[in-house]
Amino acid sequence: MTVKVFLNGKEEELDGIGSILELLNKKKIRPEVVTIEVNDKIIPRGEYGKTVLKNGDRIEMVFFMGGGRRARNNEHMSVRRARDVSAHIRIRKGAI
Repeated sequence: MTVKVFLNGKEEELDGIGSILELLNKKKIRPEVVTIEVNDKIIPRGEYGKTVLKNGDRIEMVFFMGGGRRARNNEHMSVRRARDVSAHIRIRKGAI
């Protein structure tokens, strides 16, 4: 079955992919380095295998990278805690 989704803003056809985990496996992306948002909702990592993708879904992948400059409190700017991911996604989308 082919599903048409929007992946990071670009339309993409996914053939034979049913779940987020299957999508990550096909793209060779380790689940621990990405946060997934489907239709503006952050999906908990433990639900990647259970979350079925449907036609028209809007999928955003947010990757975490090391390095970068340090903030005043000496924490890397690129390090984000789970509670900060939502704000990070809204900033990327220009909502804030």
